[in-house]
Amino acid sequence: MGVAEAGQVLGVDPGPYQRHSNVDRACLLAEYVAWLEQRESYDVVLSAADCGAFLRTKAPLILYWHNPYRDIAERLHREGAYDRLRWYEYGQQYPALQEHGGKRAAANVAVSPWMSEYLGRCRTRCDRVIPLGVDADQFAPRSRAERDRVRLSLGLPVDQPLVLFTGAFHPVSGYAVVDEIRARTPDWSWILVFKELKPRKTTLLGHERVSYPEPDPRTCVLENLPRSAMADVYRAADVMVSASPIESFNLKAVEALSCGTPVITTRAGIFADWPSSGPFGAVLDEGEPQAFESAIRAVLAGEIGTDPRQSVVPYLTLERFQRDWHVMLEQVVGAHQRRIRQRGSLRLAASTGAAPRLSVVPLAGRAHAV
Repeated sequence: MGVAEAGQVLGVDPGPYQRHSNVDRACLLAEYVAWLEQRESYDVVLSAADCGAFLRTKAPLILYWHNPYRDIAERLHREGAYDRLRWYEYGQQYPALQEHGGKRAAANVAVSPWMSEYLGRCRTRCDRVIPLGVDADQFAPRSRAERDRVRLSLGLPVDQPLVLFTGAFHPVSGYAVVDEIRARTPDWSWILVFKELKPRKTTLLGHERVSYPEPDPRTCVLENLPRSAMADVYRAADVMVSASPIESFNLKAVEALSCGTPVITTRAGIFADWPSSGPFGAVLDEGEPQAFESAIRAVLAGEIGTDPRQSVVPYLTLERFQRDWHVMLEQVVGAHQRRIRQRGSLRLAASTGAAPRLSVVPLAGRAHAV
């Protein structure tokens, strides 16, 4: 279920609105869920935290937290990429929506330990961490011949080191780090996968972003690839670089590891408490291109990143993700049903005039109904 479906049912087109779009989405989804619950009974409602602010559900509500609005906005405002009004919207208004929804939810679930800390900064309890999982069969290693086939299909040599970056033209994407490394390593080939391609030297509220990569024989630039195609891209690379300092989870890095491709990433998302280096590759403190370049060279030399897949399988698989959610849903629904039964028994006692039995708790010095 999404905003487009809600708008279609309710006759609302949210497209023309640019500012405060999350407020619009939250209101639209709240009205739509109320419309659904008038027509069907649900055991539980699960929503992203930023869209669940105004939900008033009959069924227990679970919010899944995966968008660190406040952290991103604070950084962009500090770097001059967000003006004051944009900072008010993304750095204060949207986190307030998340916090408002979190107080009403039956359970708040974080996508990573890093996001559970974000919940704390939003003054919201975290009931459980359930990391995302990858399909370990789809994202699995293949033969060297298959790797070479993909490289040739992308117009890249099979005998040069090949580094992968996937992200966005955005001040916190980490692409500026990659751009600097590319300029210093003419003997490496690159695959750059962007969410969408932007004109060269695009801006964000007057703040210059990184430059669009100039065409050259050693660089393949791809746009908005479906997840089904990304497995081949991960497997084609010798190493993947994920240099964003802010990640709620970093699914793309976990997918690459599952494909057997070492990763050089930052201490954010699911990697916040990983060791600095190991069979997966390296986890670095944000930002210095030289540190990322050194870690890439260590992978290419076989010093680290020697067994990437064992770092995520079976710990971050789709099967584990489904099991964790099954347990969570059973707990929330079970607790909701017990509360309904308890309220029913209290109503029955009140209607018959029966007084609740009391037990004295000496330590507290007062009686409690049992």
